[in-house]
Amino acid sequence: MIVELYKKNWKKLLRSERIKNTVYGNGIERYGEYIFSVIEKLPSPDELKKLLEKVGGPTTVEELGIPQEIVIESLNEAHHLRDRCTGLLLLNQIKETPIRL
Repeated sequence: MIVELYKKNWKKLLRSERIKNTVYGNGIERYGEYIFSVIEKLPSPDELKKLLEKVGGPTTVEELGIPQEIVIESLNEAHHLRDRCTGLLLLNQIKETPIRL
């Protein structure tokens, strides 16, 4: 889920005026293209799913046994748990609507 969110939203994040006007703006301006290049190199969500299936790992929320509501709430609130800049924190900074599955 996270890789899919990053891949779908990183370009928008790089251009976001909301991010430019935060404490993270300088870091994104300075390192954003590098971070984006790293994200681009990550396996696709489909490739990750195949790798997880290969080793017998869960590939869906249902297989994890976690209610979807908890996952959605986590995607929208987990960035408050630690005082550090993560992709999820940045995505929550620019979102116009809650993150959904």
